[in-house]
Amino acid sequence: MTYIYVCIGYAEAEAAMIAEKNLHVPDELLEQAQRMAESQGRTADEVAADALKRYLARQWLQTISRNAEENRRRLGLKTDEEVEEYVERVIAESRVSNLDTPIRSCRKPKRGFAASPAWSNRLKP
Repeated sequence: MTYIYVCIGYAEAEAAMIAEKNLHVPDELLEQAQRMAESQGRTADEVAADALKRYLARQWLQTISRNAEENRRRLGLKTDEEVEEYVERVIAESRVSNLDTPIRSCRKPKRGFAASPAWSNRLKP
């Protein structure tokens, strides 16, 4: 079996990594980003990254809002007060069901804690 090793120089490797991160934008948009960056003492890359972060955050919030509205409709909740009552009821039900669940195991205490009466009492059924 023959192996062929391909080596590329540092500059080529760096160029390849940079090429993977490129985004293509219209020239006019790039010029606007460059002017804004210059006026703020930043790079165009920083301005573009900031704009992309804001866009992605806005999209995420819109998705959450849309899902919440769908859940509200599905549950038949029309007002914010109805939503609050529903959430409080579900939380209370969850807490009650968690109280009914026994604790089945406990980690062994660290050295020195076993002698403590308070810790020992907690381990007793």
